[in-house]
Amino acid sequence: MVNLKILILLHLILSDCKVVFGAIITRDGLVVLDGDMVMTPKAATDLLFRAGRADRKYLWQNSQVLYTFDKDFTVSQIHTLRAVMDDIERHTCIIFRELKSDEGTGQNHALIKTDEDGCWSFVGYQQIQQQLTNFNSKCFKKPGTIYHELLHLIGLFHMQSSNDRDDFVKVVWDNVKDGMAQNFEKYDLATSSNYDIPYDYGSVMHYSQKAFSKNKNYTIVPLQETTKKIGQRDGPSNDDYRRINNMYGCKKEINNKLANQIETATSVSETIEKTTDEASDTDLEIYNSVSSPLAKSSEFHTSVNRKKFLKGFPKMAQKLHDLIISPAEKLYKKSSI
Repeated sequence: MVNLKILILLHLILSDCKVVFGAIITRDGLVVLDGDMVMTPKAATDLLFRAGRADRKYLWQNSQVLYTFDKDFTVSQIHTLRAVMDDIERHTCIIFRELKSDEGTGQNHALIKTDEDGCWSFVGYQQIQQQLTNFNSKCFKKPGTIYHELLHLIGLFHMQSSNDRDDFVKVVWDNVKDGMAQNFEKYDLATSSNYDIPYDYGSVMHYSQKAFSKNKNYTIVPLQETTKKIGQRDGPSNDDYRRINNMYGCKKEINNKLANQIETATSVSETIEKTTDEASDTDLEIYNSVSSPLAKSSEFHTSVNRKKFLKGFPKMAQKLHDLIISPAEKLYKKSSI
């Protein structure tokens, strides 16, 4: 028997719904979760229904992230991106390989682009010809923002979404901005493996303590003592790199020399272009200042391209579509969902 949740999800997507289970459906048929994680409908369905980063099909083949750059980046921005990539390569077995112009048309790869619609990325390898990672000019204010999105590209989710997060942090729901509760959803073990690395308050993938706060009070409160800065955007922690290495089966040792990493992050930050705008201090401020159509624009909240959705979904999608349009519509209208 077909899972009822899947039927309802498909019905909502195919019925031009803007938000499905806390996910935003874009005009290109893509799904946005947690503000900056972009996925195909198939990958989002896998995530919502217990398969995702813990599934090896979302790891880049041979640990090689194939990519091309958008032509609109400045020389300085390209230098910054390559410096961050080089630093990730030094600490992991990940290899960033830029494709030549004639290679991009024949291989699955990431297009790293610079539209003015925020800082965001697909999560992991999507098995499509061209997946996207985006950095607008404001993303270059802090080196950790570049690391954060590239680690999404490699395959990491947000730290506070870890399946064991309730042992380490408390989410203060009363302080969360209206409509932003989905950013604090917790994934189960089948979705997001920690790869034998403990919860990390100092992860560059962790939200800040006032992320998405509606009243400037804490939305995230640590349950254990820590000297680490929660939500830091200097660069990856040792455990961020260990998690990547365990994910990809890499035996490279990570020395406990955080000072060296901060020094590297500082040198990267020195390559970032100067701006007259004040840098944001929290994920909420970053979200408000640079997050864009992905979560805000009415133009972005348009109907799903059904053909693209069905093409990216298994052949079973059409049969499911035929099964749900009538019965699920009646069920949905009667429900309080």
